[in-house]
Amino acid sequence: MRQDKYKKKRYNKTYLALAVIGGVIGAWAYERSVHPVFILLGGIAIFFVIRRVREWQAGVRQNIPMKTLAEKGNADAQYRLGKMYFHGTGVPKDEHEAVKWFQKAAAQGNEYAREALRRLD
Repeated sequence: MRQDKYKKKRYNKTYLALAVIGGVIGAWAYERSVHPVFILLGGIAIFFVIRRVREWQAGVRQNIPMKTLAEKGNADAQYRLGKMYFHGTGVPKDEHEAVKWFQKAAAQGNEYAREALRRLD
């Protein structure tokens, strides 16, 4: 859990800094009547920040139903949750937890989970 909080703070600080830099560049360029490319770069930076934050938030929100489905015995959800733990997508990276979910999915006949377990050996 602590790793999630650290990751969230790191994302927030990074993208807040990018947004501020983009805004400062855009405002400076607009005020000085500098080439419109700089204004465009400021806007692109802000857009990038907003998009990344939304992607991260969407990833975090998707994990709750996935884990619920996996706990109820859905083999596909178990495999996907194992992949999420293996790659650290939206959850802390944990290979032991990933193997646990892959094994549960493979026991129900999920071929992708069996292949993932073969590759991990």
